[in-house]
Amino acid sequence: MTIAVFLTGAWRTLAFCLPHLMNCIVSLHPGTRVFCCLDYDGPDRAEKEAWLRSELGPACGSVSWFDASDTAWVSTRDDAVDWMRNHHGLEPAWIEYIAFGSGSIIEYYQMWKCWTAMQSFESEYAVSFDYVVRTRTDVVLCRPLLPWLTWNTDEWMYLWNRLVGLDSLRDAVSRVEAMNSLVRPGPFKVAGSLGADDLDPLFHSWTELRDYVLTGKYALTYRKNIVYVVRRCHMTEDVARLGLEYGRRSRPGNPYWFNAESQLESRLVDVGGLAVFDSVGWSEGASLYSYEECNYWTAFGEFKPDLDCLFFLLRRPLP
Repeated sequence: MTIAVFLTGAWRTLAFCLPHLMNCIVSLHPGTRVFCCLDYDGPDRAEKEAWLRSELGPACGSVSWFDASDTAWVSTRDDAVDWMRNHHGLEPAWIEYIAFGSGSIIEYYQMWKCWTAMQSFESEYAVSFDYVVRTRTDVVLCRPLLPWLTWNTDEWMYLWNRLVGLDSLRDAVSRVEAMNSLVRPGPFKVAGSLGADDLDPLFHSWTELRDYVLTGKYALTYRKNIVYVVRRCHMTEDVARLGLEYGRRSRPGNPYWFNAESQLESRLVDVGGLAVFDSVGWSEGASLYSYEECNYWTAFGEFKPDLDCLFFLLRRPLP
């Protein structure tokens, strides 16, 4: 199995987070390639790029830089503003925040740049990746993100037995619970699904679970849009074009259809036709708004031994 990793965001904490990406994805899956679109305009950018390419080694697929003055980006942003204003009547305060106060549109524009780089790589080398992962430069991965890619029969049965044993040895498991338990046992602050209305809500055997995980039409999202995993065959150009078409789609009944989380959901479900399984653990969610080093690191700069999360956001470099 081969993986294309889309790495996007600002440079600030990348040097601290990159080793964890290497440990939890790259080193575990030979053939992984990392496609980067990064935000940094300092005078030492060339040196930083050289360092990054060296650290990634053979796993480096491409490195590009987001340029806020680039005419293609400015046009993309302005098109999004016009669409949200003229077609959806979004209030000016929200438009100002989405377009200029946050990185909502930028993150998907960077995703699009990574997607086009991946497509060029596949064309040049006559290959096709099996999975696409998007992560951020401030994400610290704490455990393997796609462990099931190397599981044998015993490991699939172990997962199944763990799931059925949670409730008096039940004979079926919630599809949502199972999909959200592939990388960590939970419990979850948020655990839900979208676009799975036509599916049986239960798995009835470990083989049924395994077959869906390996061949199903779904996306796994962690805290909505921080980290997500999609099989490459479902990460189509139409899905990736969210980077060029931000704000064009809204979901009925969602008053915040315009935020980054909802825009991804809409693109995956309504355009990609995917079931979306989303989850976030308490310590993962807490790192977004109330990051404290003592919750994740020991005094020696190592993971706390009781750390049970898949990832957390490094809001500031370690001293």
